[in-house]
Amino acid sequence: MENFGLIISVIGFAFMGTMLGLLGAGGSILSVPLLIYVIGLTPVVATSYSLVIVAFCAAVALLTYLKAGLVDFKVAAVFAPLTVAGVWFARKILLPAVPDSIALLGTSVSKDVVILTVFGLVMLRAAWVMLVPKTKNKSPILQKNRTLLFIITGVRGLFLGVLTGFVGAGGGFMLVPAIHQWFRLPMDRAIGTSLVVIVTNASLGAIFSIHHFELPMFWKLSGLLLAATAGIYLGGTVLRKKIDPKSLRPVFGWMIVIIAVYVLYDGISKILR
Repeated sequence: MENFGLIISVIGFAFMGTMLGLLGAGGSILSVPLLIYVIGLTPVVATSYSLVIVAFCAAVALLTYLKAGLVDFKVAAVFAPLTVAGVWFARKILLPAVPDSIALLGTSVSKDVVILTVFGLVMLRAAWVMLVPKTKNKSPILQKNRTLLFIITGVRGLFLGVLTGFVGAGGGFMLVPAIHQWFRLPMDRAIGTSLVVIVTNASLGAIFSIHHFELPMFWKLSGLLLAATAGIYLGGTVLRKKIDPKSLRPVFGWMIVIIAVYVLYDGISKILR
């Protein structure tokens, strides 16, 4: 049964890598559900391993964008410092501060259930970004008032870092639209720039969480990383030339909705027990 779970995980992570290679962002949000429901890790430990996987996959995907010159390091430098601060706050202060058991509505809610519920909501938000057509930025004041733009960018970056650190997701679904709209970068360049921020955040988040790592898991993790890397290569270099990524966004978006509903159902059912 354990080997079967590992095989399913490899397939799942290969699919995740393929979606990341095709869409450029959002694919890594599948890593936490795979680690929890297939590998069997607890949510706290799963978010730690997810940060390793997100960092590795984003780094592999970034190589393609660097080679094509589709990275704006100046924009990345605007987001990175505050997002890193947010990740540090989440892993070092926020997560340890959440009690192992919380009294709520006459019942006891565990930290794992809190993480599951927050992650389910994050997944729904990611699905919304993929399913709802993007509209043009209707706030030209942000383009004229650079100070206001950088303040809002900083707040969003800090929030994104906290979110990344708390649930172990890369946050590309929030970062890419912000870079694309606010800094008027082409979508491919916005994706490449976001990957720099994601690699930085996830790598440091993994370092902050190293005390959660279990040595027996590392050989399994290596296999999952290889599977994801193969998926990224397949999606980024082969399928992207034959398939329009825009046509896959609704399919992947609804897939995320289904998984998010299950995650939320699992979390809420544990609260009501």
